[in-house]
This record gives sequence, C-alpha cells and structure tokens, in this order.
Amino acid sequence: MIEEGSLHTVQAPTDDPQLVPAVTADDILRTPATRGTLAGTADEVRVMTVPLPDGSVAVFAISTDRAADAARRLMFTLAIVAAVVLALVALVAWWVIRLGLRPIRKMTEAADAISAGATGVRIDIAPGPTEAARLVRH
Repeated sequence: MIEEGSLHTVQAPTDDPQLVPAVTADDILRTPATRGTLAGTADEVRVMTVPLPDGSVAVFAISTDRAADAARRLMFTLAIVAAVVLALVALVAWWVIRLGLRPIRKMTEAADAISAGATGVRIDIAPGPTEAARLVRH
C-alpha cells in the first residue's frame, strides 16, 4: 500500500540515483518548470507533473547541470571571441587613425617650422585622393 503524499522513485538517472525534485503534492506542472532539489547532486531540475487516473501524480525531472555547463562554456567562448574581435577592431581603428593623421601631423610640423622662419621646409605625402594629399598640392 502506497502512503498518500509519499514519493516513490520508479526510475532515477544513473549518474544521480538519489535525485528528488522539490515539488509538493499541490504542484500541477503541465509545462516544464525549473525547481530545486531535495536530494541528489543536482542543484536544479526541469520538472513536469502528470496526474494519473488512479489519483496519483507522476513526476518527471531532469537535471539542468549539463545545460548549465554548456551555457557556461558558451559564455566563456563568446567572451574570448568578443575580446579578440574587440582587440582586432581597436588595432584596425588605431592603424586607420594613425595612417590618416600622419600627413596632418607632418603638415602641422611643417607649418610650425615655416612660422618659425624655416621657409625651405617641404612635405612629402604620397599622391592620392585623400584630403591631406589635396592640401599638400595646393
């Protein structure tokens, strides 16, 4: 005879045979819900209950440990990838800014030298369609 309100394990996972989800007799979980555990090594389980014709309730639960581990690995991988991409974007931005500002810096240095009296200063800038090249030509 089964005592009312008692839990009888029919089948338990082989990696966590003592697993007992934290559900009460009043819990009617028709869709999977995350619950804690009363026993076993898992901290949380996805659990669902199904009322049976004899008045008892079948409880189905599966540990979320593997999914949580996979999510942690994914977050770690994404963090590494994001850091690498951010470093590459920063490097490209630094290179583009440096490349674009170098001619302007040379023109500023030449203008300072000319205003100081060195009228023979000239600037060598690679020809091209850039604004800096246009300024050097004029």
